[in-house]
Amino acid sequence: MSRLKKYIPFIAFILVLFMLLLPLQGRINRLRVEKELVETDIFETTTPSDIWGTLLLAGFRGVAVDMLWVQAINLQQEGKFFELLTLYQLILDLQPHFVNIWAYSAWNMAYNISNDMETKEQKWQWIQKGLALLRKGIKRNPKSYILYFELGWFYFHKVEADPYYGEQLKKEGKNNYFLALYWFKQASKIEPHPSYVERIIAHTWEKLAARAEREGNIEKRDEYRIEALRQWKKNVKKYPHDKVSRSAYIYWKKILGKENNS
Repeated sequence: MSRLKKYIPFIAFILVLFMLLLPLQGRINRLRVEKELVETDIFETTTPSDIWGTLLLAGFRGVAVDMLWVQAINLQQEGKFFELLTLYQLILDLQPHFVNIWAYSAWNMAYNISNDMETKEQKWQWIQKGLALLRKGIKRNPKSYILYFELGWFYFHKVEADPYYGEQLKKEGKNNYFLALYWFKQASKIEPHPSYVERIIAHTWEKLAARAEREGNIEKRDEYRIEALRQWKKNVKKYPHDKVSRSAYIYWKKILGKENNS
């Protein structure tokens, strides 16, 4: 915690300005909308954090972010994950459109801090915090595929890591792989994006098929396998030089062909 003491005056100054600007910015936004000076939807992704970050630091903001980022790297290497929360939040307040910081902070919660917790209940709470932060980041950065993909990955990978997590979702009538599919598909709608976004969609259908087979639901297994084949086919068409997609498409085409002929 001693490493953060040097930032206390800086943080206090920022908080004071934030409190002063909070009511003022709300009034300014209302007046702008009433006078039709700007489009209304701009304010859906703008908060007072953006305003005070810009006004307070101006040209110095980039330097401040760099300074905090270096400190964050040091804390990460030292395994001081709770202290990282403070620094990540400061960086997000200064640069809310720095997409990777949303992802790093969410990973810190869902992977680092949750792994340090003793009980599964505590672990799940921190995973949920990470999921919630990614959703918040998506609202602030709706045109970046990265956070959609990361949210899908959390459901695909982290939630699947322990049956307890899946059971918590099941109590809410949710399936981690279907949630992963939803967010991966949202990521795939934003161009440009890398080919692995479509590949993970196909892999998710494969995971669903494997789960259905373990549960003895052959009808669902076959349905999900067909969806996987369709996605691999789409991938081959969109990315003709993607060897992974082509190999997977040929594999599933053979498997499903054999099953249909048996």
